Amino acid sequence: MNEKRLLTPLDAAASEADDFYASYPLREWTLLKKMKEMTASKICGDICSTRITWQRAKKLASTEEVFLFQTLPWLLDAAWILADSPLKQVHIEQVPGRNNLFALAMFENGTASEIEMNECLPDSMPSTYFIKANYTNGHLTNQPLVGHFNEEGSILADDESCKKLIVENPELGAFEDQIDICVESMKYQIKEGKYPTGPLNSKTIIGRIMEALS
Repeated sequence: MNEKRLLTPLDAAASEADDFYASYPLREWTLLKKMKEMTASKICGDICSTRITWQRAKKLASTEEVFLFQTLPWLLDAAWILADSPLKQVHIEQVPGRNNLFALAMFENGTASEIEMNECLPDSMPSTYFIKANYTNGHLTNQPLVGHFNEEGSILADDESCKKLIVENPELGAFEDQIDICVESMKYQIKEGKYPTGPLNSKTIIGRIMEALS
């Protein structure tokens, strides 16, 4: 039996078949999974809104197509998971010629999500990925109270370099970037037969992005 393909959200949305996997690695983000669990338990009440921040240095900037039709869908899918309601509308304000935008997503249950994406940071800056979820009785977030990033993981240092490494699954190894962990975790879940097939939310997400950009 042929191995199923792994498609980007854009290609998944265009496919008429369903014998493939749609690439949404943030579904394997430990933070998102924990926040989904806590949202379902209503530990802070009902969810009202979310704000998702994606910030990277210029040297890590993707192409505009990847930025708009892969990374943005990843974040919209994450917001959809937390809202637990279909995506209704997306509004996008984009800086011309730069990977820098603000998007406002509205969901059918009235939940809103603000998405901030910036791949224009100085090359010396570390990447940061934040989710802040607002509820009727409190907030959940990985964003530090002050500063730009959290000091997490382990440090591997020698005379030439200093690396901050994160290990979530010993079978996957150590990584410097949280998103790399998510990508490898997604591939691991596919290999174990625990990742769903088909386009997932791709058709709706890509459609709403296209509407917002037109």
